[in-house]
Amino acid sequence: SDVFVAKLNPTGSSLIYSTYIGGSQSESSEGLEIDGNGYVFIAGLAYSTDYDVTPGAFQPTFAGGLNDIFITKINPSASTGFAELTLKAHGFAVFPNPNKNEFTIQTKKDGIFELIGISGNVINSYQVLKGNYTVYEQLPAGIYFIRETESNEAIKLFIE
Repeated sequence: SDVFVAKLNPTGSSLIYSTYIGGSQSESSEGLEIDGNGYVFIAGLAYSTDYDVTPGAFQPTFAGGLNDIFITKINPSASTGFAELTLKAHGFAVFPNPNKNEFTIQTKKDGIFELIGISGNVINSYQVLKGNYTVYEQLPAGIYFIRETESNEAIKLFIE
């Protein structure tokens, strides 16, 4: 099991972002707090020895025993903090999400990514080298997916 975090719009009718947080083993959330600036803090227990940590952290590696604690911070715009979490969990991220026909694919490795419509049709394909690749597409507002072809893993993309 991993921790799942989702942000909905104020009416609860639309998903703004969602992700899993964790390493190769189990994690559990023990609390969530939002500060006055909109940053989301999730605290919990990490059972994974490979849970991602910030460089220069007080304790950068698993200390042994049954579990360690973690605190994860998500940027209020979700374009930076959420992208970092998604990149760690999936190997790639798409941001900002939602966007207006311009978004960035950030990846840990070279790969081929497909833009897929809600009906499953491939709209476009991009060969992306490790790092950031900015995409400009004139698309009608709606839900799309960015799929990495090697792993077949996809991230939902919202166009406003």
